[in-house]
Parts: sequence; structure tokens; C-alpha cells
Amino acid sequence: MEVAYADNFLTRIDPRQLQRYRARANYTPRPWLNLGANLNALKERNHTGDIDYDMHNRNFGVNAVVALKEAISFDGAYHYSAFLQNSNICFVGTLVPAGSFACNNATGYLEVLGNYNGHTQDGEISLRFKPEKRFAVRVGYSISDVSGKTLILYALQPLGPLDSRLQQPLAALDVQIAKNFTCHGGWNYYQYGEGSFMGQTLPRYFHANVAIVSLKYEF
Repeated sequence: MEVAYADNFLTRIDPRQLQRYRARANYTPRPWLNLGANLNALKERNHTGDIDYDMHNRNFGVNAVVALKEAISFDGAYHYSAFLQNSNICFVGTLVPAGSFACNNATGYLEVLGNYNGHTQDGEISLRFKPEKRFAVRVGYSISDVSGKTLILYALQPLGPLDSRLQQPLAALDVQIAKNFTCHGGWNYYQYGEGSFMGQTLPRYFHANVAIVSLKYEF
């Protein structure tokens, strides 16, 4: 645990109060089972004058590794992250958010509470299967899903990565073709898409297939 307090600051996002908490645990109830968990939470604030600064960055995760026999093993993990940053900002924009008022520090500008709030969930699983000494198969899947919101000051401003999803399945095969020689083949797929865009342009999207074939020599 870490706690801090400051009686002054240099910039508007320098915290006058800070709290941080960290924790990590590992548990092995069986020789073939390993479990883990972690936590990291940070909170900052500075409410001096009209700043109204608040920030937190909270994340936690869990993971498990299962290896019953040499022929088969499995691992999986999940991670969640929440990030928020609020602070009054002065601006000139094509949209005027509710609650805006004349900026205290710049003539002709408006002031409003700027906000950025994002939530990210990551998950992954993988399985390794070795039916016999010469063959090994690996399959897996991972996903990163992001949702959030932010202050919109322009009509064409998209949420972009704040509303997005990245998926990555994979597969691989290793075959020992002769003594000391192993042939490897693998496939990865990448798919990224955004769920929101304001204006005439479609949400950004891409996908890619990547294949690799290699030969390994061991001596």
C-alpha cells in the first residue's frame, strides 16, 4: 500500500492525494495445477480551485495452468482494467457540452469537465496436445474487448479504440520427421474492429491471416 499527500502541484494533473494498492497471490493445490491472481489499484485527485481532477487505474487478473500429463496441458488467463481521468479543460469546439461555462483562465474559451473512461477485458486460452512423442499440437484463442466514453467536442470525433475488439485465434503443429529434425507449421489470425464512428466514414476494421512453416534442427 502507498499513500501520499502534497500541499502544492506543478500541473493540473499533478495529484495532491494519491493511493495505490498492490497484491499478488499464487496457489498450487496439486503438482499439476497452478493458480494465480493479481491486483493493482491507483487513485489520484486534485480538487484545488476549478481543476476538479480525478483519476483511477484499476486492474486485476487471474490465471491457471493445468498439466495433468506430459501429453496434455492447458492454460488460461483473464484480465480486467478500468481507467478514468477527469479534469476541467478550456476549449473551443463545434459542440458545446451541457454544463459548459466561461473559462476562468482564457478569455473567449469555454470550460467543462473533460472525461476519459475506458474498460478493457482480456482473455486467453491455449491447449497443447502431444498424442505421441513425434507429434505436438497447439491451439489457442485470445480476445481484447474495450468499451468506454470520452468528452466529444467535434461532430466527427469517433470513439475509435474506446469501442473496439481484437481477436487472435491460432493453431500450430510440430512433427519430428527424423532424428534431430522437427517440422513446424503455424497459423495466426488477427481481427480488429471498432463499433462506433460518427460521420460518413465506416468504423475501422482489418483482419489478417499469417502462416509460417519452418524446420528445426537440434544437436
